[in-house]
Amino acid sequence: MPYSIMEWYMYSVIRIFNDKRKLFLIIIIVSVMLFDIFYKIKNIPVGGMPYNANLSVFLAFTGIGPNFHALVFWMLPISLLFIVSDDIFEDFSTGNDIVQITKIGKKKYIKTMLIKGFTISFAIIFVSLMINLIVSHILLYGVTKTFESDLFKFGSLAEVCLRKPLLTNIVFIFVASILSGTIGMTGSSMALAFGDRKKVYIASFLIWYIFFIPRKSIMLSIQPFSEYNLSDILPVYIACIATHILVTIVCVIWRTKNDDLSYKNQIVD
Repeated sequence: MPYSIMEWYMYSVIRIFNDKRKLFLIIIIVSVMLFDIFYKIKNIPVGGMPYNANLSVFLAFTGIGPNFHALVFWMLPISLLFIVSDDIFEDFSTGNDIVQITKIGKKKYIKTMLIKGFTISFAIIFVSLMINLIVSHILLYGVTKTFESDLFKFGSLAEVCLRKPLLTNIVFIFVASILSGTIGMTGSSMALAFGDRKKVYIASFLIWYIFFIPRKSIMLSIQPFSEYNLSDILPVYIACIATHILVTIVCVIWRTKNDDLSYKNQIVD
């Protein structure tokens, strides 16, 4: 079994991709984002014209019909928990966590699980969105339709973004990926601290929906070219990230100081 952080990290990543259920879910996320661009093009009204490649990306949400954007992000904490944290529950239930902690140390074990939670969650969303962006540019090469310039005030965030649409998309892809990575890391920290699938899934879902439901939703902070300005989207993004980081810190402190591992026997499958 691995001993260093890097070896244990790679071992954990391999476990994810060797699990057909997790691999299938990752493929679903990538496919939904990819299908979105094909759906937008196919369902253009007769005589109509699609928006240009930068305005037709997944995050821009400029299409008609099913809200694939919501389909992915509504259940994001649950999806990421299953992909990056389910092995933590498995290790607790089998006692493998004690074996690993004995070999590499508790702090290294916790650090590795948090790094894995962040990086894999970040990578899944980043790669999916980048594939969507690239395919959008391939399929809509030469299309020039854009928003009417008089829809946005001069100097507004949307107006500024429309000047550099490709750069804007890349920035928002990073913004969405960092948010996803933070959610995945927090889910892993709660799994490490409590080891109870039901409680952790419910807690992750509730924390996310605190920021998802309001009128100025966290979704606005990952949607480029919207009518909202930084003063509308930045506070909720910072609050969401800060809340997840705070929960992660509390869970890590609890798990680090808790030397009694007997609670693993109380896991609810």
